[in-house]
Amino acid sequence: MRKETFLARAVIISLCAGITGLMWDVWWHVAVGRDTFWEPPHFMLYIAVIIAVCFSVYGWHITREK
Repeated sequence: MRKETFLARAVIISLCAGITGLMWDVWWHVAVGRDTFWEPPHFMLYIAVIIAVCFSVYGWHITREK
């Protein structure tokens, strides 16, 4: 598999995980109420976004010469 294909799939999977974390966070606010920065749905959101950004920057870096 080419690097570009792998990176595109990794970014899409990470963004889907972020959307899932967002839906979980909305549910959490309805079920639990106000929460803190250190809740599981927030960690899922933060990690998914960080991974997507890292893969996107890396993908830009390896393909910018083309």
